[in-house]
Amino acid sequence: MLLGGAASAAQAQIAIGHLADYSGATSDVGTPYAQAVADTFAWINKNGGIGGKQLNVDSNDYGYQVPRAIALYKKWSAPDSKVAAIMGWGTADTGRPDRFRGEDKIPYISASYAAR
Repeated sequence: MLLGGAASAAQAQIAIGHLADYSGATSDVGTPYAQAVADTFAWINKNGGIGGKQLNVDSNDYGYQVPRAIALYKKWSAPDSKVAAIMGWGTADTGRPDRFRGEDKIPYISASYAAR
């Protein structure tokens, strides 16, 4: 019975990918932005989640490196671990993975000013 409850709790979550730059070229502004994103997700969970579902946020420091962003995007878009949305960060991560986005249909929200 305990295992069934754990499975129900896992199903009652919304998976979100979160790219952050805590250590890369834009970390001076990326760090406070990423902390604000993390704080917002925590606030949402503390206040009942979304439609009663908690957010299961996978936050990652990708160091503003495109290969790391692409690897995380592929992880988050895999059928067995697909996220409901991705909170990106900058032009480096926003520009490259978009060639996959049309197929995956994962909302990708970014702080980038790039027109992609």
